[in-house]
Amino acid sequence: MISVCLAAQTGAATFSVSVDDTGFSPATLSINVGDTVIWVNIDENFTHTATSDLQVSDPDYWLTELFFTGASGTNTFSNPGTFTYRDDVDPNNTGTIIVTGPQAIVLQVPRIVGSQFLFDVSGLTPGQTNVVQSSTNLVQWSAVSTNIGSASSMTITNTVSPGQKLFRVVELE
Repeated sequence: MISVCLAAQTGAATFSVSVDDTGFSPATLSINVGDTVIWVNIDENFTHTATSDLQVSDPDYWLTELFFTGASGTNTFSNPGTFTYRDDVDPNNTGTIIVTGPQAIVLQVPRIVGSQFLFDVSGLTPGQTNVVQSSTNLVQWSAVSTNIGSASSMTITNTVSPGQKLFRVVELE
C-alpha cells in the first residue's frame, strides 16, 4: 500500500515597524502567515501602542505597549487577512498589516506506471527549492530528491518499493 502526504512551506521572517508622533513606519506592511512584526518606539517624548482593531476576544487580537524610547513588542501572525491597528495614545496614528497565507502545496492522487510510482504536485513557487521526502512512520523523513521548481507544478517519479511509504514535499524559502 502506498500513501501520499502533504507538506507546507517553511521559513518565517521578522519585520520592523517604528512609531513616533508622526505615525507608524511603514504604515502598511505585507507579510506571510507565520511572520513576526516588531514594533519599536522611536519617539523621545511620548509612549505609544500598537493596538489591534479586532475585538479583544478575537484570537488574532494583539496589544503592544511601548512605554519608552527603544521599547519594542512583537506579534506573530498565524492567519491570513488584513489587520488594522491604531496607537491608543494618538488614534490618528494607524497601520495595516496584510497577511497572505502560504500557497498550499497539493500532492495529487498517486499512480503506478510500470515499475515507477508517480504523483503530481501543484502549488509550487517557481524558482524555490523543493525537497521531496519519504517516510514509513511520519516521524523520520528522508530526502528522496531536491530540485528548483521551474513551474508551479511538477511530476514526481520514484521507483516502486515494497511496503508503505509516505511522501511529502517541502518548499524551502
